Amino acid sequence: MDDAAMTIAELNGMEEEAFFNKFGEIYGDFDWVADAALDGRPYKSFDELATLMRETVDSASERDRLALLAEWPELSIDGKNLSGLALDEWKEIGMDRLDSGEAELFEGLNEAYRGMLGIPFVKCLIGETKVSVLRSFGERLLNSREKEIQTAFMEIHHTARQRILRIAE
Repeated sequence: MDDAAMTIAELNGMEEEAFFNKFGEIYGDFDWVADAALDGRPYKSFDELATLMRETVDSASERDRLALLAEWPELSIDGKNLSGLALDEWKEIGMDRLDSGEAELFEGLNEAYRGMLGIPFVKCLIGETKVSVLRSFGERLLNSREKEIQTAFMEIHHTARQRILRIAE
């Protein structure tokens, strides 16, 4: 992400290609979210953009929502399934510098979580640490699948909002 802050006027005046380059991966590789955001302009604030994107996901069909969740990148130990914003966030908490014990622990927790709940572990990494993420794993493994789907979408929406606010900074 570049360091130059963006104004709301710049957001509203962006050409389609520039808009997708900047906001296309806010919700991963799901163009339908960015399409709705592009069509929702002009915005009064970046918060309004984040709200529209959230509402787009929340009002999507269950099939589309579950597809988004299933494709959300798992917290990998090697970063291979990550790119762009997700990779930057992963590196910020030091996942690229795990020792062998930490890597084994994260790998085991990912396997346990997916095995028990059938979905990837989703956590907003912005402002977190490896320790806080590990704590979340332990707490959330006790939840039902339904509760974890709700929690995963809260985390996805939190990630998206934080990504948008970083662009506006």
